Amino acid sequence: MDVTILNKNILVLPEERTAKTSTGIIIPDSQSESTQFGIVQSIGDEVSKIEQTQKVAYNRNIGLVVHLDDVEYRVLKEEDILLIIND
Repeated sequence: MDVTILNKNILVLPEERTAKTSTGIIIPDSQSESTQFGIVQSIGDEVSKIEQTQKVAYNRNIGLVVHLDDVEYRVLKEEDILLIIND
């Protein structure tokens, strides 16, 4: 993938998460929480607090969905990131 992210934009690969109820019913990620987690793939030249490969949380309804090489990514602005998860 050869992509240049501009300004304060961030390219994130969303994590696929599924939840299971106590009775074994699988709840798809799209039906659970409004917070989404993902891994930063690329950052724009004006991004100051976020680095590539960091795990981040953001509102699932924010940003632009793009498909690159048959993989779904999300383009977010730096201020859309709610928190950085340091594992």
